[in-house]
Amino acid sequence: ALLTLGVAVQNNEAVQADLLGLGVLRRMAARLPSCGGGRADIAVEPARAVAGGGGESEQVCGKLLYAMSGLVKNNATIQTVADDLGVFSWLVNVGASHASLPVAKKAMALLDTVLAQNPELPFLAKTSAEEQSKVAEALLAHVRGGDPWDVDAPEKALRLVARLLAVRPMLFPASFQGDLARAASSTAARCEASFGAGDELCENLASLSSRSIAMLAARQVRDDEL
Repeated sequence: ALLTLGVAVQNNEAVQADLLGLGVLRRMAARLPSCGGGRADIAVEPARAVAGGGGESEQVCGKLLYAMSGLVKNNATIQTVADDLGVFSWLVNVGASHASLPVAKKAMALLDTVLAQNPELPFLAKTSAEEQSKVAEALLAHVRGGDPWDVDAPEKALRLVARLLAVRPMLFPASFQGDLARAASSTAARCEASFGAGDELCENLASLSSRSIAMLAARQVRDDEL
């Protein structure tokens, strides 16, 4: 049902409006906490149980994010409602570090898209310093990649890093520039080991990482140096 819903609402403002009026987005948002799920290497504890019983499976959570993505994309009104419901706060603080890589990739991709369409959404301003640090750790872990290494995760993480820097240049701590450079170097080596030096996929990762590192370096430039 979630997959069918996700297809039905894609770029369909009339259906999106109807579902919003029926409270579908609110019900979806209410299910997000049951998806819980932080990766052990990012030190975010997974939520195993909610008030009504056990947590959702990763397959259900993936389908939930797919349907939610179709509902909120290209609709600023629904994006504002989703922000009020805490959807994007969940995506950035929990979804991006989810124990399930497919769920984490969906979360990162949706955040990138929504921030590109609606950069004024206030959820980032609500994140605490501790949450910002955890977001940085999660994205760095995705840039480095896991085992087995997956080129899609570093690419989505690097795109989201660039998007976050464009919206809130000071979001990440000062140490993030060096950490990102090291993570990007590691994933570049793994990419070349998998696909060969000069491969288009590896060149794309290098370009994405260079863009973000340049944006981070620009934060250090004093006004009198401009």
